[in-house]
Amino acid sequence: MPEMARSAASSSATERGDTPEVAALGKTLTDLFKTLGISQEAYAVRVSLDPGTVSRFLRGRRLATKDFIGRLIREAEHKLGSPLKEEVRAEIHRQRLTALRATDPAGYELESLRQEMMRSQRTIARLTRQEEALHDLLAKRESEVLSVRGELDSLQRDWSADLTAATRREVELRIALDDHASVRDALLAEITKLRTDLADTSALRADAETRCRGLEDRVLAMEEELAGLHRDGGGPIGVLLARLDGFRSGGDVRTLGRELADVAWERPAAEIVVVLQWLGDAGERSRGESLLRDVAQSRPIGVVTEIGDVMPQGPFHAAFRSHLVRCAARFRSVPELAVLHRHWHGGTWPAADDVLVCLVQTDRPAVEVLEVISLLADEDASVLPSLSTAAAAYRLPDRLVAVLAELAHRGDERLVRAPLGHLMRNVHAAGLGQSFGADLMTLPQDRRRALLEHMAAAPMRTLLDFLDTLNSSPRTAQAAAELLNRIEATGRGADVRSYQGKRARAYPHHEREDAADGR
Repeated sequence: MPEMARSAASSSATERGDTPEVAALGKTLTDLFKTLGISQEAYAVRVSLDPGTVSRFLRGRRLATKDFIGRLIREAEHKLGSPLKEEVRAEIHRQRLTALRATDPAGYELESLRQEMMRSQRTIARLTRQEEALHDLLAKRESEVLSVRGELDSLQRDWSADLTAATRREVELRIALDDHASVRDALLAEITKLRTDLADTSALRADAETRCRGLEDRVLAMEEELAGLHRDGGGPIGVLLARLDGFRSGGDVRTLGRELADVAWERPAAEIVVVLQWLGDAGERSRGESLLRDVAQSRPIGVVTEIGDVMPQGPFHAAFRSHLVRCAARFRSVPELAVLHRHWHGGTWPAADDVLVCLVQTDRPAVEVLEVISLLADEDASVLPSLSTAAAAYRLPDRLVAVLAELAHRGDERLVRAPLGHLMRNVHAAGLGQSFGADLMTLPQDRRRALLEHMAAAPMRTLLDFLDTLNSSPRTAQAAAELLNRIEATGRGADVRSYQGKRARAYPHHEREDAADGR
């Protein structure tokens, strides 16, 4: 049984006119009311309502009742002397349902179910009439078959009696016999089809009756549940958790998964966080991560940010927060990622859960990372720490070298210097130097040259340690050679060769020459 959701828009928000759906309905009703040519006070007397209530209905400060809207339509039609166009009626009905869904989702779902039940009842009536018509047609066709069979028997008797009468009479009788046989076969085929249609119609009617009974049971149950909530003062989240626990303890895994998918698509942020807490306590962390993935992929960006904001602190929720950010970095659009970065950066979250850091660690194209940075171009105070955090990680993010090379090519030194320094200083981390060198050689030549120029300006000890690492593997020796060429081009070659303890490994081809001249 689906549990009853609280109103999405509070009555106070509606009274202030902050519910656009109710305000739109009020404007439509006001336009309709103007056709009456009377004051709101006079109309309130006519319909036996308080003038203030009529005023709030027409100003969109309160959701107008269905009876009030129906009465106003009839009054307008009487005044105009003709019925409203069907599309006008449909638009008023649509606006009322939209406003009802915004202010009272439980009432909206209940009314939707009632309408669906009424449609099912109309379908049953139509199918019943169709079934009766088929019965009548079937009886008629069976009567015709009996008549044709009688005529056929009579013709057969006549043909047998007059077999020797004359050739001409024999031919005529044979033609008549063939004609009646064809008519009989056609009628039998039609009867077979009618029987099939009758069986299909009966099955459809039975299915419609079953569905209608199910809808009636759901409507009754929801009415009872809604009455119980109002009577006991219980909240919808308690009912939801109790239902989820029932599915879990009963081993109904499929229904539990379906209910959690509905939570991800429909529930407000605060209730989603409560469900995450329940999943964690129940040892269902993987289901919690699946729920967050659905939220990050499909819910409005405001819901995603709110979940991150209301999620409590502590190691238990830290894993969920981290998963939420990483899923958002994988699925959200570039403008939305910029919004998330601005909203969450600098808060109480760990630096590793920064949106930009997680984006660099995904398999999304480097151009999308650069687009996010471009949208945050005036916010270096958040971009620079994020890039530095990504560079200081134990494992080299796949997109980071390409991103830094593009920034270097653009001449954006302020965003390149610190992250590049972190990468070069972490050269001793397992495999990082080789990964850096391999990624470097995959870059276009102009981007690689721009990044090498920044690397050549690094502090001496950092630069030589990095050269040692690149020279230690054949895979990165070419990167080391290109870096040495850039160092020579900047005029630092002599300083590098004179640096004690590093010279031989950085410039192995100078070892014999330097030993000969005593350096």
